[in-house]
Amino acid sequence: MKRNPWPWIGIVAGLLLATIPALAREAMQQQRLTVHYLPVSEAEALVSSVLSDRGTVVALTSRRLLIVRDDAAHLKKAKQQLAQFDRPPEQYRITLALVESSRVTTQSLQAAASLPGDWLQLRGSERTSHYHGNQSWSLLLQAGSEGMISVGEIQPYRQKIRAWLAGYGLLEQESVNLVTLRAGFFVRMQPAGNDRVELDLMPWLSRSQPGMPANAKPELLIGLGTVGNINQRPGATDPQLRLNAAPRLAMPKPVRIASAATHLTVKVGEAVDLLADHGESRLLTRTLLGRHSSSGDQTMVLRLRVEPATVER
Repeated sequence: MKRNPWPWIGIVAGLLLATIPALAREAMQQQRLTVHYLPVSEAEALVSSVLSDRGTVVALTSRRLLIVRDDAAHLKKAKQQLAQFDRPPEQYRITLALVESSRVTTQSLQAAASLPGDWLQLRGSERTSHYHGNQSWSLLLQAGSEGMISVGEIQPYRQKIRAWLAGYGLLEQESVNLVTLRAGFFVRMQPAGNDRVELDLMPWLSRSQPGMPANAKPELLIGLGTVGNINQRPGATDPQLRLNAAPRLAMPKPVRIASAATHLTVKVGEAVDLLADHGESRLLTRTLLGRHSSSGDQTMVLRLRVEPATVER
C-alpha cells in the first residue's frame, strides 16, 4: 500500500476550512449611528441590548452620535433597533373652552370623579352643555413637551378675588386702579396606551402691561435742566435733577397657580368637562368667569378635547 508522502497537507487544509467560517463570524466592524429624537442615553441602551458579547457602543452626547463596534449581523440589528424607536414624538391638538352654566345639579356632583387640585370631572349625561358664546382656544403639542394656552384678558372687580390675586403679587388689594390680567393654562400630554393620553394642566396668571424690573435703576441726566426751569443748567448744589423718564420695561412672567394644577387621563377624541369644586381652583374659575359675567349665580366649567394631529414633513 502506497503511503501519502505529504500527510500534513490534508491536516492543514482541514483546519483552514474549519476556521474560515469562524473568522468570518468574528470579523469586527465599526459604524456611526445618528440619534435624531431620543435622548442619547436611551438610544445607547437600546443599541446595547442587541449587540453580541464582544460588541461595544460609545455615546457622543454633544454630537448625538453612537459609535458601534460589532460583527455585521449585530450591527444590522443595532441599526434596525434604533430606527424602530428613534422617531418624532406623537403630536396632539388640545382644544379648550370655557363653558358657563346657570346651575349644577346635585346628581352631577355625586357622579363626578375627584381630581387633584380640587377639580371634579363631570360624567355622562350630567355634563353641562350650555356654552357662553363660541370662543375656544387650541394648541398643537408634542408628546412629553409643555405648551401654553392663553384664554384672554380679565379685569377683576370683586374684593375677594382681588385679595386672592394680591397674594400672588399680581395687584395691590387696596388700590383703586384697574389692572388687566392675562390668564391661561400650561399643558403637558403623554400617550397612555389604548387610545388615551395623560394630561397635566396648570393654570397661570400674569399682568398684561409691562413693568419696571425690580432691579431697575433710573438714570440721572445731568445737564438737561431742572424741574423748575428746563432751560437752566443745574448747579452743583441744585438737588432737583431730572430723571430718565423712559426706563427699559419688561413683560411680567406668568405666575403658576400650582395649588390648582390637576392631572387626568382622557380618551382621544372625547370631550371632558372639569368643574372647580373649591379652594384655589374655585377662585380661579371665579376670576375667569368675571371676563363674561357679573352674576354670582353662574358656574364656569372647563371643557377640553384632545385629538391626534398630523405631522407635516
